[in-house]
Amino acid sequence: MHKYIRVCDALPDMIIANDFFDEGGCVLLPKGSVLTSALIQSLIKRDIDQVCVTINDATSHSDMNKAEQQHERLDQIFKQTEHLPVNLQLKEYLSEYYTEKTK
Repeated sequence: MHKYIRVCDALPDMIIANDFFDEGGCVLLPKGSVLTSALIQSLIKRDIDQVCVTINDATSHSDMNKAEQQHERLDQIFKQTEHLPVNLQLKEYLSEYYTEKTK
């Protein structure tokens, strides 16, 4: 089963369901590629909004709930800048927001 998701919601180890092309028609990521944090960040920097991923039973019935996924994603985003107080505070606010949103 395939599902289009927002790149900002993608997680490492998700599998690309279709060849992914850039604006020039060149294959950016071939079908079956495994997403990594670096690839996700690269897609975000290229202003790519969605990606089609393969969803299997293990993925769709993951033990992680939505809030845990959001917290993991925040950890990835702020990994290199957590030492800055303003970024740490922003991460905490976002974490609280996602926790409240998923209740």
